[in-house]
Amino acid sequence: LVTAGFAQTLARSSGTVNPDQAFVMGLIHDIGKLVLIECDPAAMDEVEKELSQGIHLHEAERRHFGLSHDRAGRRLAERWQLPPELLNIIGDHHDIDPLQPPRRLEPQLGIIVFANALAHATEHDGQAVRLLQKAARHLGVPSARVESLAEQLQLEVADLAERLDLDVGDL
Repeated sequence: LVTAGFAQTLARSSGTVNPDQAFVMGLIHDIGKLVLIECDPAAMDEVEKELSQGIHLHEAERRHFGLSHDRAGRRLAERWQLPPELLNIIGDHHDIDPLQPPRRLEPQLGIIVFANALAHATEHDGQAVRLLQKAARHLGVPSARVESLAEQLQLEVADLAERLDLDVGDL
């Protein structure tokens, strides 16, 4: 949900992607996690344990499932015959380094790559600022709007936490 909210906010600020579509793309980008959970809930519990021990998500998923959630999600999206841009979002969102994105990154995929990275960067001091600056440059958000974009993203998290009756730190 945080990635979806961030995607909507980034899309609105950049004007490159429809904000409502960006929200939906953010919701489904990790659908492969649901595939893995459905295949073997106990194995996903083991993945979660390894995450808490500092093991990288993809490494833990591959160890227990033989593939990562982005690859599982791509397989499901292909089976459902989703459009190519959704296949790319679901299957490729971890293949791009948000701090060193390619020059020609498809706008929809770019929105999700940056939104997902920002959603996870809240745990790591300093990285969120660098990611936001990189996202703004890459998505065509004027540098004068970066500070207000950061505030919008913080408001998005606070609003989501309130609607879900959670503390911001629980997201």
